[in-house]
Amino acid sequence: MATAMQQGRIDKVLNTKMNFGDPFGILTKRDWLNQRFESGNCYTETHSIHPFTWSRVKYNRMDSQKEQDEYERKYNLMVDSYNLMTKGCNSFTQITKIEFDYFNSLNNVGQP
Repeated sequence: MATAMQQGRIDKVLNTKMNFGDPFGILTKRDWLNQRFESGNCYTETHSIHPFTWSRVKYNRMDSQKEQDEYERKYNLMVDSYNLMTKGCNSFTQITKIEFDYFNSLNNVGQP
């Protein structure tokens, strides 16, 4: 269960208005996720990715081996990527952990 401060942060993220383009227009993230859930053609998926794109130029211009080792270490730390997948095609939208948890909670409503 989320504390009051955590719930406030969750509400702030989900109540942020964004322009989602056609056919959605300007909606809160909560409303957009609800519409995507109600359409029934979306599901969530998570996988690990590198935190940034490798830059060979940046790596080669580093002054010392210590800097290069640190760059490699940071690159090799994998982070979770949360995606809202569309059934029937290979498109997805990358979403935040809060949005991911909210969408999955919609699936669990009414289940024991």
